[in-house]
Amino acid sequence: MNSTSSLVQTASQASTTLTPHHKTFYQLQKKIESLHQKREKRGEELDACLKFYYENIRPQEKIFLSTLIERARGAYCFYQAKKGFSKVELDVLKEVILVDISQILQMADFSEIPEDIKEMGQELEGANYDQMADEQFSVMKDELKDFFRDNGFDVDFSNVDFKDSQEEMLRKMFESVGSIDLDKDKVFKEKPKTKKQLEKEAKQREFEEKQKKSIGTIYKQLAKVFHPDLEQDPLEKIRKEELMKQLTVAYERNDLHALLAFEIEWLSSNSTKLPNGEELKIYNAIFKDQIKSLEQEIRMIVLQSKYILLDRFFRGHFTGISTLKDVYYELKEMTEGLQLVIKKFQTPSGIKVLKTAIKDFTMGRF
Repeated sequence: MNSTSSLVQTASQASTTLTPHHKTFYQLQKKIESLHQKREKRGEELDACLKFYYENIRPQEKIFLSTLIERARGAYCFYQAKKGFSKVELDVLKEVILVDISQILQMADFSEIPEDIKEMGQELEGANYDQMADEQFSVMKDELKDFFRDNGFDVDFSNVDFKDSQEEMLRKMFESVGSIDLDKDKVFKEKPKTKKQLEKEAKQREFEEKQKKSIGTIYKQLAKVFHPDLEQDPLEKIRKEELMKQLTVAYERNDLHALLAFEIEWLSSNSTKLPNGEELKIYNAIFKDQIKSLEQEIRMIVLQSKYILLDRFFRGHFTGISTLKDVYYELKEMTEGLQLVIKKFQTPSGIKVLKTAIKDFTMGRF
């Protein structure tokens, strides 16, 4: 029997005289069940996105990068020849080529940058490749830091270097993210506390002790039912070993929702017995904390190490696989456009194509 349906059935059996606390209890139960389902679905959606990324976007990005490098090389040949361009046009063409080089630096790993592109950038920019790459990488780090800052966290990425491999970069970044102090009240701990604050903390500690006691009581009751050593039937013993593992995980996580679902499912003697008023206050408070944690967990799934490559497409706000499909088709279209330009470089219309690009750049359309 589904745990949610069990809870609903329990409520209907209990009589129509439910108190507001009882109603809140079942509403919060439903909310938690819904969030568990949403968390599972979000993981499945992200797995599908990751599969699409590796099978479609990543190969297309490599093709686009290679094509972009060829366009930069072709445009640079025209820039060096200088024929057919005025001085002003050559100055703008230089900026056009530098935009391509900048994009190449952002997309490619340090080891993937061709030497001639590095030299080209150094000549046009008047700065060496390391400086240019470091500047681009700093922009990326600042954007990532801004994202965490918007969510209330200060992250230090100073130890991440643009020369690191992608794997090394991700490792260092996750170490930095993992060191975030999630205790937002820490800044207040060193300040003298008022009598009212101390009384509030004392009540909170007392309430938390009651929470632990309630969870502990349920766990002990269920442990007696699920304990495999008390089971003689071999098949039932195996099943109870698995149930005991799930129960222990729920207890260690202080997951009251899971513990109550087990209790209602397996302890038929309690299936029609509603918690009393004091228990309900404790349960409802725990449920509200669980809801906050689950909602935060769902928001942060995309930042797990497994999905970090997808974050740049969502910026912490998951919008589904349709976003990746749009990126893929846009990349494909841009690649085809670049390939057409490169072909025209080999014809008499090559200068005309670059003059159009210069005009577009001047008008802000490049």
